[in-house]
Amino acid sequence: RGVLSDSYRRLDSRPLLDAFVGACQEVGAQPYEGVASDIRSSVRVIIPRVYEPVPGEAMVFGLAWQNSDFGAGAFGISAFVLRLICLNGLVGASELKKVHLGSRLEDLALSQATYDLDTKTLASATADVVRGVLSEGAIENRLDLVRRAHATETNWSKAVRSVGQSLSKAESTKVREAFEGNDTVMLPPGQSMWRFSNALSWVANSTESPDRKIELQNLAGAVLS
Repeated sequence: RGVLSDSYRRLDSRPLLDAFVGACQEVGAQPYEGVASDIRSSVRVIIPRVYEPVPGEAMVFGLAWQNSDFGAGAFGISAFVLRLICLNGLVGASELKKVHLGSRLEDLALSQATYDLDTKTLASATADVVRGVLSEGAIENRLDLVRRAHATETNWSKAVRSVGQSLSKAESTKVREAFEGNDTVMLPPGQSMWRFSNALSWVANSTESPDRKIELQNLAGAVLS
């Protein structure tokens, strides 16, 4: 599944996920979705409370945990928004991101205990991030992002430039059809960055590859910020 160099940072998924789940239980977050491939996994939880930052746009907030034990991505915890009428989900910038590559320690052989302590420290930071990001103040800040995106008018040319070359030709076609279409149920009405973000997450939901689904959800969240 992967060939790792001797500078690969060992981050064991199990204790990191255990810390994430434990902190989520403390703040009352509930499991919502899990996505896994042979090389990468993601788990999402939500706070069971409905928010409506703009009229008609009911949504919930949560966190997405992701990691790869095979070097196919960084360990991260990201806040996300889930639009309830269509279950479009967009993942924001990572609140805690650790790449697996670290400084090479020449010929020094580290003990397993050292690797375990490194993971334990990151697990503690994981719990801290969960408590902070799911606080009322942090959620209110993300509600403001939604309001601004909803109020920011755009068109296809402007909107697609915000994601650069991140979409394939086929994906770009699907997102454009959704963004410029007449559907105002599965996607928010109007020509706004909020609609564009939801068009991205809508296409993500129909993507067969678990890895690409995670990437498109992250891209949808990046549009808001």
